[in-house]
Amino acid sequence: MVITKKLNKHLTEQISKLTAICNIYDNDNYKPIYEKKATDITYISEYVNKELISFLSYINYGDYIEISGLTHPEYRGHGIFKRLMSHLPKTDAIYTLGKSMDASRHNYVWSEYLLRLTPENYISQKYNPDDYRIKAHHVEFGSAYTLFNADGKELGHLNTYMQSSIINIWDVYIKEEYRHQGLCRILLDMCYKNFPEHRSVILHVNSVNVYAFKAYKSFGFKVREEIRYYAL
Repeated sequence: MVITKKLNKHLTEQISKLTAICNIYDNDNYKPIYEKKATDITYISEYVNKELISFLSYINYGDYIEISGLTHPEYRGHGIFKRLMSHLPKTDAIYTLGKSMDASRHNYVWSEYLLRLTPENYISQKYNPDDYRIKAHHVEFGSAYTLFNADGKELGHLNTYMQSSIINIWDVYIKEEYRHQGLCRILLDMCYKNFPEHRSVILHVNSVNVYAFKAYKSFGFKVREEIRYYAL
């Protein structure tokens, strides 16, 4: 058994190979957590004759961990994955399921939705543009936009980065004292009008964040994918 935070080329290839084998066997499209540049992911791996037969990866968020993993079909039912899990931190954990796992035997916690906005679905918001202004500046991975009112008070912000021809939005934030006033939609609208034309926009939202989910839907975002999380 090997425990490491370093995802080298060999381990990347082994995880990719094992994922492909499992997805073909399970008729699935499961995507475990592994990323070459990430430094906050821990990998726990088991090998037979130098071939990866089972692995588990997790991200520690402090009060809980998010885990993912796979076991080669030929080695399932032998307690291998359970042994890997014995090395997890003693805290709450969430995870996603592959098709080979029975969802009825697991405790559903929440969903994460991938939302997408295309130009034809965009719904323009009604507000007085003179009451607000947006300031953009470059950050390490893209651009940050900050919303101010006419008095110069900061109301909220969001960050974006480009991925191919798609604009990714993340870290959407409205200050607590200004929430539930429609400012999230105004922030999105003013930013959207600054984006290059004919570009699709995507973002992720947690199902627990009901207000944000409704705001995005009213703006024209459509659900493209749902990832369901379960409690360990």
